[in-house]
Amino acid sequence: MSPANDAQGPRAGAEPPAEAEPRASTDVLPGPTPRGALRRSLLVWGWGQAATGMRPALLLAPVQAVAIAALILAAITIGTGTGLELVYLGLVGLIVAWGAVALDAYRRAARRRERDGVPGGDGGATELLWLAPILIVASALLWGIGGSGASPSSTTARYVTAWQHDRPAPAAALFVTPPTQAELTEAWERQLTALRAELIRAAATAGPDAGIDPGRPFDSLSFSEDETGRLETAARMRVEIVWWETVHGSFLGLFSTTGRRQVAYEAIGTIELRRLDGPGPLGGTPPGREWRIEQVDLLGSAIPEAP
Repeated sequence: MSPANDAQGPRAGAEPPAEAEPRASTDVLPGPTPRGALRRSLLVWGWGQAATGMRPALLLAPVQAVAIAALILAAITIGTGTGLELVYLGLVGLIVAWGAVALDAYRRAARRRERDGVPGGDGGATELLWLAPILIVASALLWGIGGSGASPSSTTARYVTAWQHDRPAPAAALFVTPPTQAELTEAWERQLTALRAELIRAAATAGPDAGIDPGRPFDSLSFSEDETGRLETAARMRVEIVWWETVHGSFLGLFSTTGRRQVAYEAIGTIELRRLDGPGPLGGTPPGREWRIEQVDLLGSAIPEAP
């Protein structure tokens, strides 16, 4: 075979030359999987992005710390009253930002793998659902603790719970002018004695099916806001004895049905509340606002007593 033929192609039976393997990059370490990048940024903002080669993303870590600290400070200072709504919006914004940072890390890791010829997504984005229970628990704690004085009804609920479990110390703290624990305990005894007597009379009138039990007086009480007495800085809660009555009806006019509904029997007192406004924690921030009890008047017995 002539040299010309040798130049035109390989000889018959000769193995084709092996293709050169792509040289691995030595200046970039192998990155994490998309799931791994997402998990890292769920722990520390920017960690997942930095693992894919975006080192400046680590600057998000101090931003995360500042955001958490600011939210905690706001919850302590203005989250115990009507400023709770602002704190809740901040909590939602923090969770949304948390998810956005983690999702960005997932997408960057997926695109990196696709450039290397590896399937990108690995289903790890579903782990963002872990943020949902965190939001639920944080919201429950925020509204359960911080929201205790955010409205007349929440302050009233705290007072009734303390009264029901005989805890005068936290109940006294809910008053505009706190009574002493001894004064509050004595007043509770007077009011409970009068209330049980009133429930005995109501049970005799309503009958055994009404569900009024003088031995469990709080089960037969209802506390509702009186809109006619509501002002911007004042509110009134009605205290009523309630019972259950049987209601007969029909389903589609074909079948008779029987149900029970709660109805008010008698108004026995009021709880007067006042909104207290305090300065904001920082200049330009909304004032701290909290509802406090001015007077509890039940069956002619008032706390504190009228002068």
